[in-house]
Formats: sequence, C-alpha cells, structure tokens
Amino acid sequence: MIDQQISFFTKIIGTTSIVFGVISAIVQVVKLFLEPESIHVTFLALIFSFFLIFLGRKKILTKLVNLALNHRMTSKIIIFCSPIVLSILLILLRVSMGLEAWKKMNTEGGFIEYGTSLAFLIGAIFAFPIGKFFVSNQEKFLGYLYYLISAGTFFVGMEEISWGQKLLGFESSEFFQNYNSQEEITLHNLIWVNEYLDKGLMFVALVAGISWLIYKLISKAKHNYKVKFIIPRWFLASFFIIVFLFFYLIEYVEIWNSTIENFQESAELIFSLGGLCFIAINFFAIGEYSLRASSNSPKNISLSQK
Repeated sequence: MIDQQISFFTKIIGTTSIVFGVISAIVQVVKLFLEPESIHVTFLALIFSFFLIFLGRKKILTKLVNLALNHRMTSKIIIFCSPIVLSILLILLRVSMGLEAWKKMNTEGGFIEYGTSLAFLIGAIFAFPIGKFFVSNQEKFLGYLYYLISAGTFFVGMEEISWGQKLLGFESSEFFQNYNSQEEITLHNLIWVNEYLDKGLMFVALVAGISWLIYKLISKAKHNYKVKFIIPRWFLASFFIIVFLFFYLIEYVEIWNSTIENFQESAELIFSLGGLCFIAINFFAIGEYSLRASSNSPKNISLSQK
C-alpha cells in the first residue's frame, strides 16, 4: 500500500508543482517586459518558479518522500522549523523589497494568495482517500470527518481565488457588489462574515497549535493511534502558533497593526501549509494503520505521540 501512496503523492504534488511553476514562470517573464520597475520581485518569483519545476520531477519527489519516511525524527524537526524559517525569509523579503513591491506580492490575487489556494486544494485531494479508507474499514467517524475536511479545504481553496473570478474576469452579481467587502463572489468576504473572520482564524490556529499538549496532559490513553488523525501533533504546532500570534497582534495590540498588517496573506499561507502537512502526514499514516490492523487488534495499535 505504501508504494501506491508514494506513487499517488508524487503524481499529485509533482504535476501541480510543474504546472504551477511553468505558468508562474511564463507570467514572470511577461512581467519583466510590462513591469520593469518591479524587476527584483519578478526575478525572485521566476527563480521560485524554476525551483517548483525542478521539485516536481518524479525522481526528486520520490527520493524526498522516502527520506522523510525513513528518517522520522529528522523529518519532524524539519517540519517544526520550516514555518519559522519561512517567516524569517518573508520578513527579510519585506525589508529588502520595500513596501510597494511587497504589497504586490501579498495583495489579494497576488502570488502568495495563489499558493494558499493551491495548498488547500491539494489538501482536499489527499483528505478524500483518507475518508474513503476509514469508511471502508468501518471507522465511520474518522471517515466522514475526512470527507468533511476534504470538502472544507476544497471550499476554502476556491474561496481564496474567488471561484475562478480573478482568473476568468467575470463580474459579480448585484448581491455580491452590495454585500461583499471586496465585491467578489465569495462567502468569507460577505460583510456579516468578514468582521469575525480574523478572530475565527486566530481561534482555530490556537486550538490546532495547543491541542496536542492539552491531550497529552489530560488523557490517560497516551498512545491512542487514532488521535493523530484528529489532533495535529507537536511538530505541526509551530505553523499554527505563528498564525495565532500574528492575528492576536493584529486584533489586540494596536501598535503592531500598521507594522505587520501587510503580512496577512503570508500568515494565511503558513496556515494552509500547516493544514496540508497535517493531511499529507495522515495520508501516509493510513498505510501504517492498515499494516498494524492486519497483524494486531485495533485496540493494540499505538503510535508514539512524542
């Protein structure tokens, strides 16, 4: 089963990475001629586009996946550190680019927002087979939960790109023009929802970031294997705590508001990558779950939560 999972994973990630990289590279080349004043931003995006194309090669991805599966603790440490490193790189980019260039990359419809949408949409693809696996193995709660996660991440991913409106350029109906804060065909920007969106994301990020610790402190079943499919483990906490801190500062510490407000799309990207990592890790975990279930009673299945 693990070989099939690796093949499926590399196919989805590889194809997405190459297609996104090629499209992005073409866009950046066009920008070099149309927006010569933003050459340094465009050049960085072009380098990243070529990196995505390189990363999408099946041989490269397969080797990286096997390394991750064979060196679990090292992989966990790398995952834990990755949002911290990404945040530092984003701050350095903001300082080196200047405000106007940074806004272009971080604005609605910008390069980073498309990355966020892509992360959610890929998460939807991997969450669905997890749900299917659990339903077929009579674990209906986990199965329907992952079907819901798949539908939810697909919805959020499409909302990020206004259901294709930004790409296709069609106009919003009168309802969305009147009641949507950005006059787009999106539900999360409706005036009744948008007011509470940041607080809601802050709360979700906090719960996702500390739930593993709460479970560890209060639960007597320290090695309940199924919990890992519900609660993000410690090495994913860094993604969500960073997002929580960002929105907390935005909402409740006024002195920071003007300084970091232009990082909102970046914070949402980090959140989406944390969600994608959670789903992808559990996508591979169902293979291990299946192997353990074939040789042991489900009651004896355990995985260290350390």
